[in-house]
Amino acid sequence: MIKSKNKYNFSNEKLIFTLPFHIKNQIRNAVKILKHKNSKSQLEFSLLGASKLKKKTHGGTKSNAKVARPFAPNKWLHISNSSELTIGLFSMLSFANKIEIEQIIRTEAKKCFVQIADYVNMGNHYHLKARAKRKEDLQKFLKVIHSKIAKFITNAKKGNAKGKFWDGLTFSRLLTSALEELNLKGYFQANRIEKSEGKEKREEFLKRQRTWVRSLKTSSA
Repeated sequence: MIKSKNKYNFSNEKLIFTLPFHIKNQIRNAVKILKHKNSKSQLEFSLLGASKLKKKTHGGTKSNAKVARPFAPNKWLHISNSSELTIGLFSMLSFANKIEIEQIIRTEAKKCFVQIADYVNMGNHYHLKARAKRKEDLQKFLKVIHSKIAKFITNAKKGNAKGKFWDGLTFSRLLTSALEELNLKGYFQANRIEKSEGKEKREEFLKRQRTWVRSLKTSSA
């Protein structure tokens, strides 16, 4: 194995995890940022878990809808929502639903001036990496896609409501550092691995990911 002169050796099998080539390049760029911006704000992150900064998160099944959703112009957000009704033919991964849901999300994103960087459909829930210049645009986007997705899957029509569809308020987490974005890339990839190879492979991937990210944090300290 060829040894890299850089202390961040991306060929080291103990640290590397399987990702597409273009993502590896983005990881290298994240490391460069960390080397030049070695501050607590840049290094403050959680290993694929909930952020310690509660003000950056909003939504979920136990969230208070009256609390404002954290937002910053052009900052990326991790967005997710789930429905326990999406099983069998109602699954968001059924052939017809899968195509229509992604089309709804991408079409409404363009209409609402929301940029989508990544998207994962897990059947009973979804994940998005998205950002907008204005909070109003993001709020409109979330309201419209959840309404349209629910109506399409349940075949609900005006005057023929089917009841509550989503489990809770849409979850979002504001990403404020390069490492947080790196963690999210790994989390999305873990979800894709779970879909194709199962939960055991997902956990193996996450274990390697956590070890690798910890090494980045230690090396850049």
